Amino acid sequence: MTNLIGLHGRYALVPPQTFVARLTNEWTTTYHNMPSAALKALWTTMANTYQSAILDTAADVTPRWRILWPPTGSGKTLGAKVYAALQAEQNAAEPQKTPVGILIVTRLIAQADDMVAAINALAGRQVAVADHSAQRATNEQLHASDVVVVCRQGV
Repeated sequence: MTNLIGLHGRYALVPPQTFVARLTNEWTTTYHNMPSAALKALWTTMANTYQSAILDTAADVTPRWRILWPPTGSGKTLGAKVYAALQAEQNAAEPQKTPVGILIVTRLIAQADDMVAAINALAGRQVAVADHSAQRATNEQLHASDVVVVCRQGV
């Protein structure tokens, strides 16, 4: 059994409540929707799932699939963008901790480019870079980015 408790203090992790609050803000201010208690519970599950995957990877635990399969329109894509931007913010806010990188895989090149633009807009600075056949990121860009977005065709 691997002890994951010590890893919480070692890595710059996004608190689930911070994720839910930020996603709620985007949901209401940008999309003019009112989230339900059920949506907020789903978003908490998303945050906990992301954090669990990060901690398992950090602990070198054999990876297992985690599938989030909420219905269309429940904030999956927006949640991924918000989480990625928050992770970049957390990395910058806690330089004494090990930063966490995010890899996002999309189906199409245009989706990868859109995802990068949205994450950078949410973060308010360049934190994400796309790497695909239409635009290869340099080694320096990959190393300096908190988030790398590729499309399935470019993997």
